[in-house]
Amino acid sequence: MSIGFTVSFLSYGTRFDERVALQVHKELEEAAYVSGAPPWRMMWRVFLPLMAPTLVGIWIWVVLHAVRIAGCR
Repeated sequence: MSIGFTVSFLSYGTRFDERVALQVHKELEEAAYVSGAPPWRMMWRVFLPLMAPTLVGIWIWVVLHAVRIAGCR
């Protein structure tokens, strides 16, 4: 039951994720590309460390809302 609630709240979490992803400057990606990093390494070494706090915050927010609603029913 809580999996269903978690999935239903993911759309709200993606709003935060999109805003943070837009704040990561393209120059960081270009610097990784110029230094010869493949796209998967650029995502792993540049993009994900910058997104990690946001992803953890979104996860906590979604789980708290899902548990709160599941507990009320």
